Amino acid sequence: MESALDRLLRELEREAAAGDPVAAEKLAFMRRREVDLAQLVEALKTDPSWVADAVVASLDRSESQRFLSALQAARHRTSSFDPPWPIEQIRARPATWIGDVHERGLHSLIWEAVALSIDEVHGGRCTRTRVEVCPDGSVQVADDGQAHLIEISSSTGRASVDLARGRPESRSPTFGLGVVAALSARLEVECVQGSEVIQARFARGEPVGLADPVGPSTGPARRIRIWPDPEVFHPGVDFEVARIAERLRVLAALTPKAHFEFKTPASEEPQVFASPAGLIDLLPRESALAPPLSHEAEGYYPACNGIVRLSLALTYGPPSPEQITSFCNDDETTEHGAHWAGVAAALTAELNAWSRQHLGVDHRVLNGERCRSGLSVAIA
Repeated sequence: MESALDRLLRELEREAAAGDPVAAEKLAFMRRREVDLAQLVEALKTDPSWVADAVVASLDRSESQRFLSALQAARHRTSSFDPPWPIEQIRARPATWIGDVHERGLHSLIWEAVALSIDEVHGGRCTRTRVEVCPDGSVQVADDGQAHLIEISSSTGRASVDLARGRPESRSPTFGLGVVAALSARLEVECVQGSEVIQARFARGEPVGLADPVGPSTGPARRIRIWPDPEVFHPGVDFEVARIAERLRVLAALTPKAHFEFKTPASEEPQVFASPAGLIDLLPRESALAPPLSHEAEGYYPACNGIVRLSLALTYGPPSPEQITSFCNDDETTEHGAHWAGVAAALTAELNAWSRQHLGVDHRVLNGERCRSGLSVAIA
């Protein structure tokens, strides 16, 4: 069945074939499926209607999210003189942004940088992400993605660093690297521009160097290095190797196409986290009585303002209370939420329907607790 987006492309192809140069330009823009912010802003200035039409017509969630995020990002771009993030407010109340100033908040600085890599994975532009705890207590996140956080205007030569735009294809709202910069004693961002590496440096949120060339490109396409500010975080709080490794293991299962490497000063070789099987790798294997099952589904829900995707993996073991691991937008939900309530109700209904069909109408009705006995499930 032809989608609305396909119809839009077909109309543009027809107009371009008839010799309309504007239609040809629009068609080339749409086919690339990549949103360059400067191009998009310029297009909005000259002809905003077709960009809005493209967003509305697109049935592909990642593409429409990319358009909408780019529109929102236009409000947050910065130059060397005007950081858009509220540095004083962030540093005065850091827990408002990162949850707390203990272990959880400290590690959220890493996850913000890793989230950018994950979005590149979802966009098909990143194959490898490396997280490294450095001997000086900083943490570095490097990947081979294509998103440039540092841009130089070809007309003015003016540099802009885009740390507040968050994640263009994000599965959840995040606070952006601007908050990380404000809560870090130092933050370095490096991106490859052509054959050269360009670096931006921040001290407690303030830019101290933008678009500084640091040498030819020989390594990853993007590198983010974070030195947490001891004035912000509680004394004695430090990065925990086991905590980082476990989170990368979970993120690998939630993002089957991702490949994470984790290096510490004490390790000669990096740990590798990759889970092509997805959520199945989060289920216990030793006690399973049957091979695990997995399924993915999606549907459009107006109340959620878009397409909702559900991934599920489950298996059964010996009778015991159910083991539930649930996530929403890559974050674990300890209370499990409505998506687990729906799965539990559907599982009970299906098991009873199967029993009626194969065991007869007089079979004993199974309640939810009996249906879930021995169940291990991972849901996202």
